[in-house]
Amino acid sequence: MLCSIGIIAKPYGVSPSTIRRWAQRGLIKVACRTFG
Repeated sequence: MLCSIGIIAKPYGVSPSTIRRWAQRGLIKVACRTFG
């Protein structure tokens, strides 16, 4: 199941930019990214 960054961020109480930062640092794995 693919979820948007906002949906993932909400239960953790962080912003979508924090999730992006974590992914860039390799702290979490990203299954895929769209160009949108």
